[in-house]
Amino acid sequence: MSAEYVCLTLIAARSFRAELFDYLSEQRDVVSGFTASDAAGHGPDVRLQTSAEQVKGHADEVLVRTILKAQDAAQLIEQLADVRFCMRQKVGQIDFLRLSAFDMAENNLQ
Repeated sequence: MSAEYVCLTLIAARSFRAELFDYLSEQRDVVSGFTASDAAGHGPDVRLQTSAEQVKGHADEVLVRTILKAQDAAQLIEQLADVRFCMRQKVGQIDFLRLSAFDMAENNLQ
């Protein structure tokens, strides 16, 4: 039986890019690599944290995608939720990693 693979997409504030990259790079057992690009967050629930973002009218974000086993994706999301909770305790209620913005889709390259 072959493992089911998914594409995991994470979106975070660009100011947390280095921390997110470091965290994913440390997860060698489940994340073999990832692709990242800059993104712009739009919408009524997007927080514009800096004056530059307020002038531009969108939030500066980073979008990260990785292909991994579905079971590993679920584990990684759970771990990220724990990391997010711990970081929120240290920096207050800043929502720097919007896990609600992740998207999981089947990888048809089996």
